Amino acid sequence: MLKGTPQSWSWILIVALLSLLPFPTCGPVGSSTDAASSPEVSPLTITTTSLSSGNINRPYEAVLSAQGGVTPYRWFLTSGQLPPGLKLDSGGGRINGTPTQGGEFALTFEVRDSQKPSSAVIHKRFTLDFSECRLDRYGGLADAPVSGGATGFFRVAKVRDRWVLATPEGHAFYMMGVYNISGLSSPGILDRSYDDIVRRKYGDREVVWGLQQIRRLKSWGFNTVGPYSIRYVSPSDKSDRLPGDQSGGGRMPEVVMLKPSYYSLRNAQNLARGAVKDIIRGTDSHYRGYRAAFPDVFDPNLADFLDGQIRTAMEAGGLKDSPWVIGWMIDDTDNLNGFGAGPDFPDITPPGKANRHLGWIALITSPVQDTNPTWQVRFKDTKVYTKYALRDFLRSRYATIGALNRAWDSTYSTFDSDGGWGKGGGLLDEDGRHTGWVGTDPVYLKDANAKVKEDLDDFLLVLSDKYFRTCRDRLKAHSPNTLYLGPSTMGSWGTPPRREVLMAAGRYVDLASANLNVEDSDPFNFFVQYLGDKPMAYWLGRTANADSAMWRYRSEGGSDTQVERAQYYASQVKAQFDAVAPSAGVKPSVGFLWWEFHDNWGEKANWGLVTLSDNAYDGQEAMRSGGKPGVVGSATCKDSWGYPCGAEERDYGDFISTVRATNRGIVERLTLAFRNN
Repeated sequence: MLKGTPQSWSWILIVALLSLLPFPTCGPVGSSTDAASSPEVSPLTITTTSLSSGNINRPYEAVLSAQGGVTPYRWFLTSGQLPPGLKLDSGGGRINGTPTQGGEFALTFEVRDSQKPSSAVIHKRFTLDFSECRLDRYGGLADAPVSGGATGFFRVAKVRDRWVLATPEGHAFYMMGVYNISGLSSPGILDRSYDDIVRRKYGDREVVWGLQQIRRLKSWGFNTVGPYSIRYVSPSDKSDRLPGDQSGGGRMPEVVMLKPSYYSLRNAQNLARGAVKDIIRGTDSHYRGYRAAFPDVFDPNLADFLDGQIRTAMEAGGLKDSPWVIGWMIDDTDNLNGFGAGPDFPDITPPGKANRHLGWIALITSPVQDTNPTWQVRFKDTKVYTKYALRDFLRSRYATIGALNRAWDSTYSTFDSDGGWGKGGGLLDEDGRHTGWVGTDPVYLKDANAKVKEDLDDFLLVLSDKYFRTCRDRLKAHSPNTLYLGPSTMGSWGTPPRREVLMAAGRYVDLASANLNVEDSDPFNFFVQYLGDKPMAYWLGRTANADSAMWRYRSEGGSDTQVERAQYYASQVKAQFDAVAPSAGVKPSVGFLWWEFHDNWGEKANWGLVTLSDNAYDGQEAMRSGGKPGVVGSATCKDSWGYPCGAEERDYGDFISTVRATNRGIVERLTLAFRNN
């Protein structure tokens, strides 16, 4: 109430004019406006920013929060109706139950405090949104049965003109997952680590945190736990601290990743008889490219190591025969330099990012390695098997060294060694010094003899076949029904790998993972032409550093705002869903995995759905909200489950709303496709 005597007639006029302005009645979806029904100014406020979305016939829970006034509070629904199956706990502000009706529900809630003689009263408007798509316990579409029915495991199937995943219960499933749902212990922005913040927010960084992230992700329309995620979000984890029945929101299917091509180089956990050699490390100064790694795939130690790694993961992680595992990715493409961006689309690939030709590397690498200083490994078996495999391939093709020399215009004295690597005249002694026929270009082989390039292309197919066959055979030996997804992606930087890599992968993978902008039709058509008629999933990611908690750091590429980032997300997801492989006339996409859950401190990049203060980029949580940056949340900001939010340095835009709408739209379109079939 205003009191006192005005000192100027102009103030009287201003106040009178303001009294004529309409009071706002509602905000955008998920936001709202407080309205005090008492003329007295009161510090009582409703701090819940929005209510989470859900699905019919699935358990739902949300908590309304308030601050100020005199506790305890009483909550009332004063406008609108909750969907059938939900109820409001007046004493605690909890909304829970299992809704049986979908749609949008406009609701106004009232909170009253215990102030005497008259209570303070505050109202706030919300929109509660439930999808009408019925889901099975794995997130599959209950109204979209796939031929073959329930099998107890995930599988792929072709339904007319579309590949689909089918859940263990036999329903269509479009994978919408998130990589790296995990913690971060290193100090980040304002010297506070993500782990420190979430411990204060949730009380731990394990079970409570894990279950809450699954709830958040489901409310945003995601349905899959991606690779690099920690055990507390894994549906297969056997921790005694996890509740026995997590059907109320604590589980999503997962994609598992192993990295034998990385860990076998040092024989981690002694899973094989010895470490595997890196064929790129075995080159000398004649190779002047980026010195990433690629394993000696013909070394029997690689198969043995992978066998041990699969066995260990299945035993320790509860993964053996788990119906919650969609499939296994074997290797991160970062550790398979040669399976990334190929040479066929130089206008798309950033300079220097095209991967080297592994056939060329095999030709010039040493036939023996004694040590790997990077991993402080000394080899008992010094043979580089890939070099010998190339020798055997060429001997089988040409029979005599003379025939090889005539084809290559070379001068080798033997298929074997004749004087030592880098010095002798044998094929095994080749180190790249014979530039007349070998050339100097490890990527495009522009200056190599044409027949050399042809033979090395053909050997690349043999090498790739060996790799994919080894991975598939070892995985299926342990779990015959498990889907083999290949490495994390084939190709990189929006560019397909070499055609030989795709051709070999198509023989063995159940589902191929790609890094492509499918709106650019030429790379997509190239990919599916050489892969063959196979289902595909996509790596998807985008940054918007300037409109994020990473605003201090420049980021090449990406978007300027969260809204633009969201538009990119929607455009890519829809294009993936609709893309048709011309050769087969089939829509191959069965889903995607978003990189990643939270912002990346190591890269100083806004890859995340949430900030490193654990606030969602939804235009409501990732805000200042009157809080102090670096602390856990603001007193005026609570999420749908009653956890604190806000306290960012700046206000950031809304990415999540478009993500949620896009994900839901895909589910609805897939359901409609089945109805039309």
